[in-house]
Amino acid sequence: MDILHTGDLPYDPETLRLLDLFLPRISLHSPTATPKPSGLSTAQTEGQHSQDNASKDDRKGFSYLKRDLVRLLGILSYRSTLVQDQVRVCGGIPVVLNLCVMDERNPYLREHAIFTLRNLLEGNTENQALVDAIQPVREADEHGVLRDRSDFVRAE
Repeated sequence: MDILHTGDLPYDPETLRLLDLFLPRISLHSPTATPKPSGLSTAQTEGQHSQDNASKDDRKGFSYLKRDLVRLLGILSYRSTLVQDQVRVCGGIPVVLNLCVMDERNPYLREHAIFTLRNLLEGNTENQALVDAIQPVREADEHGVLRDRSDFVRAE
């Protein structure tokens, strides 16, 4: 039996939300370099440097996981009302909307998230109504800094 017909997603959209928290986005507007502690000897600094490289190598395996999961969700939701509804019930639509941003660690994540959003909304009026009810709370200025909107309207 096909997972599209049983209604069982291979993962809960919660996985994608947690990955978004665990693997923060890298942006052109926010520095990612970590300051080196002062007062350490050269040997301590070299040891710490090798540990930093090891942790970077460990994260390298997760680099494209968000992108691949959102791609999978887009494929599964293509013309499948059952999957589209299940994603909405699990709270996955806001998660996908939050991935529609630039992320230097995940090339093309935004494009795949937009494509997935298209598949989640296609022919599903309940999903479309959910997205239509969302109102912006903040706007990003030219430097990528969020600021509150004065014309904020809460969705009812």
